[in-house]
Amino acid sequence: LGRVNVPVIASRQDTFETISTIKATPVFLTADSIEKISLTCSLVDQHLDERFIDMFIDDIEEDREEEAKERKETGGGDIGPKLFQHFMLGKARSLQKTIILPEGNDIRIVEAASILATRKLCKVLLLGTPSVVADHKTKLGVELDGVTHIDQDDLERFPQLEEMAEALYEARKEKGMTK
Repeated sequence: LGRVNVPVIASRQDTFETISTIKATPVFLTADSIEKISLTCSLVDQHLDERFIDMFIDDIEEDREEEAKERKETGGGDIGPKLFQHFMLGKARSLQKTIILPEGNDIRIVEAASILATRKLCKVLLLGTPSVVADHKTKLGVELDGVTHIDQDDLERFPQLEEMAEALYEARKEKGMTK
């Protein structure tokens, strides 16, 4: 394995006892623990060496080809939602596209911006009133490191937004978007 980073748990117990102990450990993470979840995802992405996983890819690909053949023969479905999400997040992280969130005065959008930035999924431009965004950030207890904040009352500093808005309008006008 050389210098591959792999999470390891050392235990004096046998495997079954160790897993049972881990399973019985109380979890202090809830669906509302957005920052903890985002931080955990980010740390896993940063510190789990994909070369370790790559060592198993050949076997997995062979298994997938066999499964795909079986699904074709039996009419079964595709990959599961978790695996699909994993692949899509990895692709987004590697592409580093820019996303503009125009409703930065909405607390849910501020939360989304924090998650996207923490997980390093894309470059984020957040459009909103600075004081409102700051209030939401404080209420949520999140950071907006890596998020470019654009004051909606000072759009002259970002002339490229007009071009982007026009491109969005052109792409969506047939679906009912108006200027």
